[in-house]
Amino acid sequence: MKISVVIPVYQRQKAAERALRSALSQGELVHEVVIVDDASPEPFSLPSGLEGDSRVRVIRHPSNLGAGGARNTGSRHAQGDWVAFLDSDDYWLPGKLAAQAAMVEQDQEENPGALICYASGYRRILLADGRRHDLIPIESTEAADFASACWFMPGSTALVSKEALARIGPFDTSLRRLEDLDWYIRFALAGGRLRVAPVRGAVIEIGPRPGRTAVAEACRQLKRKWLSKKSPDRLPAASRARLHAYLDIECAAASLQSGNWPATAFYLARSLMRQPRTQLHLKKWWQTLEEPEIPVSSSRPANTERRTV
Repeated sequence: MKISVVIPVYQRQKAAERALRSALSQGELVHEVVIVDDASPEPFSLPSGLEGDSRVRVIRHPSNLGAGGARNTGSRHAQGDWVAFLDSDDYWLPGKLAAQAAMVEQDQEENPGALICYASGYRRILLADGRRHDLIPIESTEAADFASACWFMPGSTALVSKEALARIGPFDTSLRRLEDLDWYIRFALAGGRLRVAPVRGAVIEIGPRPGRTAVAEACRQLKRKWLSKKSPDRLPAASRARLHAYLDIECAAASLQSGNWPATAFYLARSLMRQPRTQLHLKKWWQTLEEPEIPVSSSRPANTERRTV
């Protein structure tokens, strides 16, 4: 396998350096790392010792296109036959790509050309209070699931073939939030399958959530595309109900971030009415991690930069 790693960057020099080094540490599976600087006010520069590394390329946007646009650019310039995405404020643990590559080889022998996305387990760290959870996402082929959440953190765990990216098409650059939700709905409707390597492969750091205005606009766009009676892409009834309920959760979280308690309560109540349940999430998305923790070098810097891509 020739894997191209795509890292979108916006105003995260130190964190992106950490992401880059974690990608290169995956060994010979990494054919190249494509860093897409999404018009950072201060351009991203390669750290000392990597300026002449032929495996690393930096592409800079003249204007900001958002996470989806940066991933599109990286995928378009990728020379490998597989693309692995890594957000600049996250990083990988040793063996992440190797575990996924083993699954790819087995699946391709049994079903060449199958439309599959490969994710991995991850450690989620809440920067606000330091809480951490080790999670293994469930696998799925159901469009209703992909309309209900991005539970597998595709921005930093997904490995997909260039063929699959071409088949599903680019990320929607009009969406500045939830663009990955939109892409994976399309992926599922095309018959895609999520497979998960049962290892802790990535560390996902959760900082401040996006503003309420940005989330509300993304939700409006997704509703017009997937839920409107006039839309040619309108989802089946079961998936529509799940998407409605999930978008309410996103709006509730954004309202909570802005301190608007009445709006938070309203969106949560509406989500529960649309999909009655006894938990916040629409489904039990994760399994318990049973494999031993992979040791992580203590030399990695802590990430204190705000999550924007």
